[in-house]
Formats: sequence, C-alpha cells, structure tokens
Amino acid sequence: MPYIKLHINGLTHHDIAARREAFVQTAVGRRMVLRAAPCRESERAVAAYVGADMVGYVARLDLDVAWSAMKGMGTKVLRGEIESAKAYSLVFYCEVDCVDERTTAATALPEGWQYTGPMMPELELWHRLDYLGGEMEMMLAEERVDVVGFMELFEAFRKLAPYDVSSEMMMCRRRLLYRLEDSFEPKLLDAADALEELSQRMGGDHGMAALGRWMKHELPASKEAQAMRSWVVSPTTRTEIMMAAASLPSGLMMEWQTDEVEFARLLYGMHLSRERVHQVLSCLVWLDNNVGPLDTQVLEGGQNRVQAALEALDELVQQLKPIFWGDEAAALEFLRAVRKARPKQITTTVNEWVAAKRISPQSCHRDLWKVLNEAGIYTPSESNWNQQVR
Repeated sequence: MPYIKLHINGLTHHDIAARREAFVQTAVGRRMVLRAAPCRESERAVAAYVGADMVGYVARLDLDVAWSAMKGMGTKVLRGEIESAKAYSLVFYCEVDCVDERTTAATALPEGWQYTGPMMPELELWHRLDYLGGEMEMMLAEERVDVVGFMELFEAFRKLAPYDVSSEMMMCRRRLLYRLEDSFEPKLLDAADALEELSQRMGGDHGMAALGRWMKHELPASKEAQAMRSWVVSPTTRTEIMMAAASLPSGLMMEWQTDEVEFARLLYGMHLSRERVHQVLSCLVWLDNNVGPLDTQVLEGGQNRVQAALEALDELVQQLKPIFWGDEAAALEFLRAVRKARPKQITTTVNEWVAAKRISPQSCHRDLWKVLNEAGIYTPSESNWNQQVR
C-alpha cells in the first residue's frame, strides 16, 4: 500500500510549546491527525493534532504531497502516527488507499533493480556538499550561532545543492530550513527564505535545465567519469549493464539520450537515495563513454531489442580485437572514438593509432575497412580508405 511521510514543524509556537521537550521524548508511535486548516485563499495549510493538542503544521516543502494525498482520497483528514521526533520537528507516517497523480510522480526504481557495473568514484561535489551541510547543522545546534561563519558556508552550499538530487540532500535542506525558520536572527531568516526559494527553483524549468546540462554534458567529462573509461568489463557484464539501464522506469534511459531536461525532472522526482542516484548515473555515464547512444527505435523496442543491439556491439568488438593486437580494451576505445566521427576523422585516427603501434599495420587496410564498412561506421569505398590510410 502506498505511504507518505510528512514533516511537522512549529512545535515551539503552539499547544505543546511549554512542554515540548517532554512531549518529544514520548512522541514516537503516538497517533497523529492532519486536518486542512482555515487560512487565507492565497495560502494552504495543514494542521497537526495529537490528542487534544494542536502541535504544529505540515512543513511548506511537504504541502504538495499532503494536499495531493487528501485530494486522491477525497478527504481533508489524514490519520497516521509519529515515526520520529526531534527537538524542533516531527515526522508523520501515513498509509494511503488512493493518491492523486502528483503524489505518484515520485516513481521508485523497479523492485530488485540491480546495477553491477563500474561505478564512478565518489563525486567530489557531493562530498563537499556533505561537509557543508553537516557543518551548518552543527552550527545551528549551538546556543550562539556564528552568523558570519554560517553565511559563508551557506553561500557555497546554495551554489552546489542543485546538483545533488538524492533524498539525503533533500532531507538535509529540510532540516536546515526548519532550524533556520525557528531563528530570530534576521540574516538566518533571510537564509531560510533563500533556501526555500532554492528548492522551488530546483523544481522549476530553469533548475531542471541546469541540472540536465550538468548530468548530460559536464558529469561524463568529469575526472570521476573518466576514471571508468579504463575499466574493461566482460560481454556478460556489458549485457547486465545495458539491461539495468533499459529497465529504468518511465523511459529514463531514453530521456537521458533524447531530452536532458525531462531526464533531470524524472530523476529529481524519484527521491532516490544517494547510493541509487550514484548507481543510475554511473550506469548511464559508463554506457555513454564506452558504448555510445542507441537508436531511439532500439530503446522503444524494449529489453529484447536493447540486448540484441548490445550483442551486435560485442560481435563488432570481437571482429576488431585481432586488429588491435588482441586488446579488447583498445578495440572498445577505438570504437568509441570513431562511431560518430566523419570519414576523414576516422582515417586520421587510424593513422595515429598505427603510428603509435596500437593497430597492426598488416590489418589496417582491408581488414579494418571491411569491419567498419559493414558496421556502417565508415561508408566510403575501400579505394578511398587506402588513399587516406598510410
């Protein structure tokens, strides 16, 4: 059965404010009721009740999910329990019988989805974000906050945060927002507004376009992605990698190749863990760097067509392997370099590889031309090839 988790804040301002610490200690597992609250027409609010006490409101970042669940169930009341409790916020857990489309937009990976291929090293960008988020949370927990030091970290965090779509980073932003909203320091309240604006911008068209560009163009060229270029995997593993990519939900692999903005939007809405995001991106980046894009018709044909395309690729690699002194990694590297190149660029590459003794000089003419010609990579005639290849 589908479920939702919502964050409740405002504990310091409502019925339990004077006994908040005692309440939090015994809150986990207690029954909680959420009700749509009366408010101005330009706002939406959902109040949280435990027994006779109104303890707070659903956090603004969770309002869409709360209202979508209510709309899907045809009610203005949600009943569940408190899953976890901290000094300034609670987490409400509730199973739902029926949800609105906006609630189900956060698709999950298929049950049992596995990726066993090469992984990029941990992204330096994500590592830095973890540091910044952890340090800011520690500073906000102190009795007297170093506002100048916090704002220095916050500005760096705000620039990098849009490039981490993991559920852990989403929760980090929420925790920071809840703490900042409870502050009385003007600069920290301004930071809360900026953080909320950042979350809204990330989900908008501009944010998705920036995220899509980064994932599709900058990430594959990063040092972390380049580290995977030298990783040779067996044909069996390549098949496993392609099958994992082909089974991603909502045509994620096709969007990766055809519409980077829509890809970013889908991945952002899936609320995946950092580990899963890392696996998905490693899978797709490795394929880009080592296999290249597949035809849209192949992707639309499902896993059988995808597997057939990969088997054809493996057959091509095996045909090229003897020409490259039996080095499969070199054959893959060459194939990656010439698959989208123009004829003149291909022959230039061949000459460079022959000079570097990476291609057998006895096989660089008819043998190599025939393989590339039959694969549709080099279409001009053999005589043209022989004129260009020394």
